[in-house]
Amino acid sequence: MWVHLNGRWVRRRDAALSVDDRGALLGDAVYEVIRVYGGRPFALPHHQERLARSLAGARMPTAPARDLPALVDGLIRRNDLREATIYCQIGRGAAPRQHHPPPGLVPTVLATPETAPAVLEADEPAALRGHLTPDLRWGRCAVKSVMLLPNVLATMDAATAGAEAALLHAGERITEAAAANVFAVKDGALRTHPADGAILPGVTRRVVLRLARERGWTIRYVPVGTRELFACEELFLTGTTTRIAAVTEVDGRAIGDGEAGPATRRLYAELLNRVARVARRSPRRERGRSRPAAVCWGKVATSR
Repeated sequence: MWVHLNGRWVRRRDAALSVDDRGALLGDAVYEVIRVYGGRPFALPHHQERLARSLAGARMPTAPARDLPALVDGLIRRNDLREATIYCQIGRGAAPRQHHPPPGLVPTVLATPETAPAVLEADEPAALRGHLTPDLRWGRCAVKSVMLLPNVLATMDAATAGAEAALLHAGERITEAAAANVFAVKDGALRTHPADGAILPGVTRRVVLRLARERGWTIRYVPVGTRELFACEELFLTGTTTRIAAVTEVDGRAIGDGEAGPATRRLYAELLNRVARVARRSPRRERGRSRPAAVCWGKVATSR
């Protein structure tokens, strides 16, 4: 695999950060993760916009966000990627370790790819077990920072409890999951936490909200409380690598009937349709090269 590091293309095994890199020493960096389907990045403009917001929120130059499309395209081409995730990290730079950064630092730019399983048109949303754990993250979660120790500890707590999804709560208010946004279906409405500083506004969350609005669904930007959690008909997560996953039980108690509900399935099918349209527009076809796609996409049947 080729990776990009500070303006150079290098083999993954040869890439190395400075021992003075502030991202490694202080968590002084932000990042994005982009999913590639059929050789094309999904929702890249939204990722680019969020990266610029994160850089601005971290008081870093936003110029690297402008280079994100070219960076992603370069990784796809050099590695001949079809199904993959691309991780892009922008740090403040390298300097002797101190909290206040000296002026004139050159940002550290790192972008690495990972192959991912193909998504099939017949795929169903994953069914996950959830575990409630306190939200111990810093207060500016809308900045997609690499400071993820609280998220790591939350996922470890969930695994110890026999669950795959850590559901974070501040008091009695569920904010989001350790690596995804949370949605619930209750009293016929779709509910999710408002996009304030308490959550990271996800790109897939944004796509799912648009799908719901296009179909005239009622959306309420109201967090789900821990006390009302088990009165919800459905609970699901959204994320770049999660896509849409149903949470069928939390701490051993079923949500709804204990299976992925109709709204979750409908939205997942609609999301796969969006993914299919991206995968059909293979960049290699546009360059005049005939190469079959890794997945033969067909229209995903959906029902209300």
